[in-house]
Amino acid sequence: MASNDTNLDDEMLSIWSEVFDRDDLTDGSDFFALGGDSLMAIRLMAKLRGQFAVRVPLRLVFKEPTLSGFTLAVRDLVNTAT
Repeated sequence: MASNDTNLDDEMLSIWSEVFDRDDLTDGSDFFALGGDSLMAIRLMAKLRGQFAVRVPLRLVFKEPTLSGFTLAVRDLVNTAT
């Protein structure tokens, strides 16, 4: 299970890095502090749906704006969906 968690962490970091076109993100990176907007949020949700086959509500980025918090919340959704 831990390796799956690590994979999800790595994949989420990769997705955020792609959405923001940055390679310096950390667990504490904040969606809005990075300049995230509604279009980026929609891109993020679309990528997550494609990558994890789970529908992530847009409001999640407002509830959990840091990479680490967002990843934990998505992990819960992925684990619930399987």
